[in-house]
Amino acid sequence: MKNSFPSPVPKEQIPLNEFIEIKQSWFFKLPVSQKRDLYRFILIIWIISIIISYIIATGSIILNTHITHLITVVFLSSCIIPLLLISRLYLGWSYIYKRLQSDIVVYEESDWHDGQKWQKTAEMKKRDALIAEFQVKPIISFVQKCFQFNFIILLISVLIYNFLPRITS
Repeated sequence: MKNSFPSPVPKEQIPLNEFIEIKQSWFFKLPVSQKRDLYRFILIIWIISIIISYIIATGSIILNTHITHLITVVFLSSCIIPLLLISRLYLGWSYIYKRLQSDIVVYEESDWHDGQKWQKTAEMKKRDALIAEFQVKPIISFVQKCFQFNFIILLISVLIYNFLPRITS
């Protein structure tokens, strides 16, 4: 898709071009290509986080003597990095969605943050709205589901930890 509409907006700040660019980025294309790619990526990050969290948590003498607390703390802390990565995916795709849905393109002509605005043409609005609705919105929905699943794991870990008996040294 090439932008064929005349506009004063710099080429790299046109919402369609931003969409194409983010879609080609290795990180942001994870939820685009195959759903299992994102699942696999999050699973790998989660396993690495578990290993790192375990190494850090075993440095605590108190946690080493209370294995249930150790496991719960490891699961609790290992959910943070995947949640942050999924949040980054959500924020990036939401930004593109809002840019595509907006009737006005806010852009910078220079690096001076002068904040210019340009009204999209009717054809551009229609095209961008279709892309936002049928390509970007399903991605956002999928990323939200991944976030919710990960957040539920985090909440379960917090609840389990809260119901464990308190450690007294």
